[in-house]
Amino acid sequence: MAQRVESLLNRFAEGREEFLASLSLQRDLSSNTLRAYGKDLDIFLQWLEDEDIVVDMESLQRLPGQYTQFLQGQSLAKSSISRKLSALKMFFRFLLKEQYFALGELSLQFQGPKQLKKLPEFLTVEELSRMKQAILGQKSWKSLDSIALRNLMMLEFLFSSGVRVAELVHVKVGDVLLPEGEIRVFGKGRKERISFISQETLGYLQYFLDNGFVELKGATPTAEDTIFINYKGNSMTTRSVHRLLCQIASDAGLKKKISPHTFRHSFATHLLNHGVNLRVVQELLGHVSIRTTQIYTHVTTERLKAAYLKAHPRAQ
Repeated sequence: MAQRVESLLNRFAEGREEFLASLSLQRDLSSNTLRAYGKDLDIFLQWLEDEDIVVDMESLQRLPGQYTQFLQGQSLAKSSISRKLSALKMFFRFLLKEQYFALGELSLQFQGPKQLKKLPEFLTVEELSRMKQAILGQKSWKSLDSIALRNLMMLEFLFSSGVRVAELVHVKVGDVLLPEGEIRVFGKGRKERISFISQETLGYLQYFLDNGFVELKGATPTAEDTIFINYKGNSMTTRSVHRLLCQIASDAGLKKKISPHTFRHSFATHLLNHGVNLRVVQELLGHVSIRTTQIYTHVTTERLKAAYLKAHPRAQ
């Protein structure tokens, strides 16, 4: 029996709120991630309403394919299309589980675009040095003003720890064990792990907490204060970190497209290039699945090739 799209929209709209509430409770996702899921679902619901179609059991099962065609016509990146379809697939599964639809009524056959494997960009040690020099100029690091010192510390912190930018801006003074160089990090889903920073970063951090932090915040740091603050003494945002890194890279004359994630890619790539086990890198990055970490094996080919050329009698 055919039903107009309004009845579908009602069921989808009701399920949307419960779905997002379920994600927030069960997965403990960040507010940004939940907003992204909600926006992806809203685009689908708006498309469904604009189409004003009449659906029956057979045509309902064709909705994912029709929606995929719609997305492909929106000049979106393949990764964006795949993410939106992934959100919709999870949503449909939830609707079936909670019996908004009968079993078999919603098809889960999604044909997303095939994505080319894109190798992650990473910074060389020389490029990082150029970025640091762009901050230092002709000064020693102890003679930098508070903001410049914070910027220098941020570069080294990202490069030596491999933390996500969302993790960086939430690191508190009490999360760092200064003598050991260990940092307590809360990753996706508030999962806790231990990361590490270099001795050089520790020096910057200790000096910043003793001097620059007090100047910017107007108070002595406490365990609950976030470390990375702006000139007003407030916590930095992920966007402000991104903009700042782009500006430093531009000042250093780098042609690469730089983001906070570039430093995370760099961290993983340099570890693997120096023979660190993939499972160890997985733990340090906080990846749930080893498959997520395996993308970095593609950029370690240079190390393998060098070893082959050096050792094999027929390599030349």
